[in-house]
Amino acid sequence: MKRFIIDGVLVFILVLIGSSMMQPQPVSLLEEKIDSFEQDVVNHKILFPAVEGIEVKEIQMNKASKLAKTSSEFIEKGVRVTVETVASIFMAIVE
Repeated sequence: MKRFIIDGVLVFILVLIGSSMMQPQPVSLLEEKIDSFEQDVVNHKILFPAVEGIEVKEIQMNKASKLAKTSSEFIEKGVRVTVETVASIFMAIVE
């Protein structure tokens, strides 16, 4: 019974913290942003993301990823050859 009450209190605290962190944005500020965006679209302005400095780096293969890729390709080839062999044998038996 104690654990049930403690769990209930902890869930209540988590919900309370979560709801206090989720404060809604004022409607007027949101409407101003929407109006500004619509004006930018009408004026054909180039829109840049609000967050700058984020770059997507080119993926480089390290030893583990190379090993995973080659082993995956090896298994794929093995399964393909096995399926083709079984299919050929089955077709030979059927004919």
